[in-house]
Amino acid sequence: GHGIYVFWLTAFIFLGVSLLLAEEKFRVNSPKVALPGMARAFVPVIPYILITVVVLAFYKYALDTGMNEFTAPVILPLVLIAMILYDKMVMPKEAPALNIHEAIVREHEKKSPFLQTHDPHSSQFRLGFGGALRFATSETVGHIGALIILMALSASVGGLIERSEVVELLPTHLGSIYISLACIALLLAIIGMCTDPFGAVILVAATIAPVAYENGIHPIHFWMIVLVAFEFGYVTPPVALNHLLTRLSVGDDEVNAADAEAKEKYTSFYYRYERWLLPIIVLFSSLVLVTYAPLILKLFGWYK
Repeated sequence: GHGIYVFWLTAFIFLGVSLLLAEEKFRVNSPKVALPGMARAFVPVIPYILITVVVLAFYKYALDTGMNEFTAPVILPLVLIAMILYDKMVMPKEAPALNIHEAIVREHEKKSPFLQTHDPHSSQFRLGFGGALRFATSETVGHIGALIILMALSASVGGLIERSEVVELLPTHLGSIYISLACIALLLAIIGMCTDPFGAVILVAATIAPVAYENGIHPIHFWMIVLVAFEFGYVTPPVALNHLLTRLSVGDDEVNAADAEAKEKYTSFYYRYERWLLPIIVLFSSLVLVTYAPLILKLFGWYK
């Protein structure tokens, strides 16, 4: 339940920072303009929502299997396969005509190696159901293979750190719970910068968690800090796992082209490197709040 609070906290901080630092300031259209536009955009999504509901209902009532963290790896692929089948059944053989906005977007797509093979106007659009399924599976296997290699290397690094007993050099008692929270949040962020979640959780549970408990940090509070600190680490150099996986998904050429376009268009340092700076600002602010707000405000009855 507490993870939901962290989710909404980071979501609202992201919204606030995005609006505050946006190149074009936030404005609200009148309902007469906004509502019809929202309705037009929502209509094409309705079939996919219905497909998801039907598949989940089939598992729930026909197979007595609800959707949870254990069954999701089995159910979600079938949802995606059903969506691909729907696309191939109802989509036209040729790409639809472009409106004005799409025509502008196409100028960028023509220069994008990633979108040349992934957008609806590419040759992949004209594949049948079997071809589309093979293409999607091939893409997924490549990404999963790279992720598994990264997980294995991260677990190896975590095991190396654990066996070297470097963490044992940390003092058991840091004197003040405020200092303890700061040191542990910093250490967790550094671990998140260098490893993936699976190897990091093993390392943290075996070495850092006991130290945190000894210093009076509530277990739930500690793992909420772990969650946000890791997310902060995943968008921060030297590894920046999230950016690494994005580069893997869309390709080096696409990322390099986006960076070059930003450097050519903007002179401001922030806008040139917004894809790096925005998540760092959001998650650093979230980490500070998650680390100290429960203690200072006496939230959830963790501290008295």
